[in-house]
Amino acid sequence: MLVCWDGTYAQRLWCVLEMEDDKALIIRPVSWGPTVLLLFLGHWVFIVTYQVGVTFFASLQLDMAHLWLAMSGLMALPHVIILPVVLHAWRSQMRGIETVQEQLRRFDFYRDTACHCCAVKHIHPQSGKMMLCDRKILAESVATWFGSVSDFETVVQEKVSVVFQEKFQKYPLPYVWMAAAAIPNIWMAFPDFGHMIAAGQYTTAAAHAYGALSWWLAGYQAILLLELRLAHRLRRQRSRWWCDMLLNICIGLVCALVFVVVMMTELLFMLALGENSGQVLYYSLLIVLAVAVWRR
Repeated sequence: MLVCWDGTYAQRLWCVLEMEDDKALIIRPVSWGPTVLLLFLGHWVFIVTYQVGVTFFASLQLDMAHLWLAMSGLMALPHVIILPVVLHAWRSQMRGIETVQEQLRRFDFYRDTACHCCAVKHIHPQSGKMMLCDRKILAESVATWFGSVSDFETVVQEKVSVVFQEKFQKYPLPYVWMAAAAIPNIWMAFPDFGHMIAAGQYTTAAAHAYGALSWWLAGYQAILLLELRLAHRLRRQRSRWWCDMLLNICIGLVCALVFVVVMMTELLFMLALGENSGQVLYYSLLIVLAVAVWRR
C-alpha cells in the first residue's frame, strides 16, 4: 500500500484504514517531491558553475594545484546558495514526521480522526437530507478485522508508529531518488569524455568515466546523506526566523567546507600517484566510504 503522507494523514478517517497492514506500507511524504526538485536544481547550478569556472580559470593558465583549489572553492558556492533552501525544507519535514509519530503513538480512533459527514452533523449541505455516518460504518469494519476499535488503536500506536520511525530515521531519502536528482553531474562528463575518445586518450577517458560514475552514484550521495543527517540532528526550530535561516546557512557552509576537503584530497592522490592512477584509487576508496556511510 502506497501512502502519500502529509501532516494531516493520521487525521483523515478513510486514510486510517490504510494502516491496517503495517508491514505492507510504502510511505512517501508528499514533501519529497519539492525536495528532490530543489536538489536537482542545486546539481544543475553545480554543473553550470563548473563549466563557467573551467572556461574562466583555464584562460588564466593556472597550474594544476591552483586550478583545482580555485575550482573547488567555486563549486562549493552552490552548497552555500542552494543547500540552505533544501535544508530548510528538510528540517521542516523532519519536524512534521516527528509530529505524526507522536500522533500515532497516542492515536485514538474517535478523537483524532475527522470525516465530512460528522463535520456537517450528518445533514447534506445541499439536499438537507440525513447522511450515513462513515465513522460508525468504519468502526464496525475495524472491529470485524481487528476484534475491536481498541485493538486497532493498539496496532497503530505500537506498530505503525515504529514503521514511520524505521523508514525515515536511517535513510532520509531513497537512494534512487537522490541519484536521479544528481544526474546532471553525469551529463557534465559527456563532453570531456567525447573529446578524450576523439583524441585517442582511452586510458584517461576510462579513468574519467569511472570518476564520473563514482561521484554520481557514490560520492555525491554519501555527502548528501551526511548533510541531511546533520540537518536532522539540528531539526529543532529556533525561536526566531532569522536564527533558523542562519542555522541553515551555517550548515551549508560546513557542507561546503567538507566538499572542498574532499576535492583537495582527490588532488593529493593525483599528485602523489599520477593523474589516472591517483584518480582510480581515490574513486575506489570513495565508493567504499560511500557504502560504509549508507550501511551505517
